[in-house]
Amino acid sequence: DNPLPIFAAINSTLSNTAEPHRLSFVVLVTKRVRRGLAALVRRYLRDARSNSTAQAWLTRHYRPRVSLCLGLEEQLRNRPAMRALNALTNSSRVKRKELLSTFNFAAFYLPHITKAARILYLDSDVIVRGDVAELARMHMQGKPAAAVEDCTQHMARYIDFQLASAYRRAARVRAENSFRDGCSRGVLGVVDNGTQRHHCEPSPRPLPANDTCVFNRGVLLLNRDVWLEERLAEHIERHVIDYVHSRGALFRSGVSQPPFL
Repeated sequence: DNPLPIFAAINSTLSNTAEPHRLSFVVLVTKRVRRGLAALVRRYLRDARSNSTAQAWLTRHYRPRVSLCLGLEEQLRNRPAMRALNALTNSSRVKRKELLSTFNFAAFYLPHITKAARILYLDSDVIVRGDVAELARMHMQGKPAAAVEDCTQHMARYIDFQLASAYRRAARVRAENSFRDGCSRGVLGVVDNGTQRHHCEPSPRPLPANDTCVFNRGVLLLNRDVWLEERLAEHIERHVIDYVHSRGALFRSGVSQPPFL
């Protein structure tokens, strides 16, 4: 409900880049936050009322493109994986109920709602101290995402690999027995029990080793075309549904971080 951390992320990003004209900000907000954040952007970034030299220069020579977007929360609530998470609202396995919020999964859907080829996701508590324009030029080697590796933690802390292997085997069986009509190679047919419609979802990906380093999702660089081509949001949704099916046992820590890892 506090717009200040989000504004600080926007302001610090602009203040540390040599190419502010290349940046567009898309901020996913609630109605309560939108009003306060809009006032901050208007006062400090667009009306040149600040005493900051950097901000004064920005507002004289460049009007930051900041879009405050409502509605994503409602749209994501209708996704099967997000609906499934409601079953864990009263579960003792989820200690922090805010982790069940749809906003906790927003980063994974950004390539579906913006047409920018390169998308930088920032958590609302991030302060930027470098020039993000460097990330726009970074060669991603055909990978869908880039993040900072954290080898103080490993995958086994977040995922029950024995259970994950069992769910992956079940997914492979579904793939072998998939509906062949309408499902392209590499995807499997599934019945959505909510609508009784057949649809296709990605085949399971290989599991990483349980001693693989994790990475920080608070700053995430997305390669839009590759992300969409590999259907990674749908992979994540599949893991979330498996997590709910396991009654919270599949993930050992967190809710959105483990399926992303």
